Amino acid sequence: VCSSDLGGSQMSGGTITALGTYTKVGRVVTYLIDIGISSIGSGSGSLQIRNLPFTSTSGGTNAYPCPACESEQLVSGVSGFMPLIPPGTTYFDVYYNWNGTSGPAAMGFSNLKSGSGFRLTGVYFTS
Repeated sequence: VCSSDLGGSQMSGGTITALGTYTKVGRVVTYLIDIGISSIGSGSGSLQIRNLPFTSTSGGTNAYPCPACESEQLVSGVSGFMPLIPPGTTYFDVYYNWNGTSGPAAMGFSNLKSGSGFRLTGVYFTS
């Protein structure tokens, strides 16, 4: 079992629960992370889900998308929810409007509300 935290450039207050499980076989990490936000508090900057159990493969410019993501009760106008793991890191950057005509945008605290949550399941590679 791993634990994660939800952060950005600034965050204060709020109650966030982030728990996950993972299995690592060789260089492949399979994960499931549930994040529940009881109260959002205040914050600025883009969302990151931090403290993944292993560092993603470094090098290159591609990030590992979350192939199976679910979200509930995010603020209206947020669609195409997509976390990406940058190479050589232990966190997700979170984007929305992935399928929108204006292209993806970094998700911020203003895109969440109390009582919201999401689940991430997927695979990434380690060095």
